[in-house]
Amino acid sequence: MLANISPTMCTPPTINKYKNGKIYKITSAHTGAVYVGSTIKSLSKRFSQHRQAKDTSCLLIMKHADARIDLIEAYPSNDRYALEAREAYWMKQLPNTVNKATPTGLPPGLERNRAYRQRYRDQRNALCRAYYQRNRDRIRARRRLHNQRKREQALLRTVIRVV
Repeated sequence: MLANISPTMCTPPTINKYKNGKIYKITSAHTGAVYVGSTIKSLSKRFSQHRQAKDTSCLLIMKHADARIDLIEAYPSNDRYALEAREAYWMKQLPNTVNKATPTGLPPGLERNRAYRQRYRDQRNALCRAYYQRNRDRIRARRRLHNQRKREQALLRTVIRVV
């Protein structure tokens, strides 16, 4: 029976879940505030998640009975970062947004790390060179030991294969 199963039957198809991307806003007539978000779920499901959340930045809006969710834009994309970049765009376009965090559209920390690296590149390189000069012998000894262990492990793997 198992002989009839092909590998393609066991491999799930790759589905781009971000093709269902949406940018939405949550508003209430009682406040002038706007919460902007993005989701790949249905708007009704996402709205019910906001209703259940206790620590969301749209709590100011959600506490009113007339809070509503509206589609700003259907935004099919290839990944989360493109969807979040579009969300950030709309957060800047709409007045009175209450979002606590702005998505960057980049993997977490990448933009901040890039700016930090550029700002302190020369200083960091000088520190690394000084450390290497002070610890050259120890570093080289550790590298030799590491390489020796790798060669021994490779040799053991070949001996085991032969036997």
